[in-house]
Amino acid sequence: MATIKKTGSAQIDEAMKKVDAAKATVKKAEEAKKAEPAKAAAKKAEPAKTAAKKAEPAKTAAKTAAKKTATKKAAPAKKTAAKQEVFLEWAGNKLSTEDIVAKVKAASGKKTIKELNIYVQPETNMVYYTADDEKGDIALF
Repeated sequence: MATIKKTGSAQIDEAMKKVDAAKATVKKAEEAKKAEPAKAAAKKAEPAKTAAKKAEPAKTAAKTAAKKTATKKAAPAKKTAAKQEVFLEWAGNKLSTEDIVAKVKAASGKKTIKELNIYVQPETNMVYYTADDEKGDIALF
């Protein structure tokens, strides 16, 4: 049979401390094993985070460039003027103002005219004009 020795309480306390320390060491080792995969995943995620941080300026630059091009595309959208036609009718005759302007420009003999003023007198069948301060007249028909 086994013999049991009686020891003093001081020795028991020391033995208990050693056991508690051994238990704590084992517990820490188990926690470390559990934490290792998480740390490894965190370490792998860190380069991805840095890459994401490096990519953020590029993303913001791309967004601002996209915004600029979007605003540039939106700005040229001009309203088209409604088509306008003006006709003069008198004594059974009908003539558009575009035709009158074309006749006056041809009669002036100038390729480019900066200022053009036209006066129509249907009762006399005449058109009087000034093209860049030069006076002239033509017949309507």
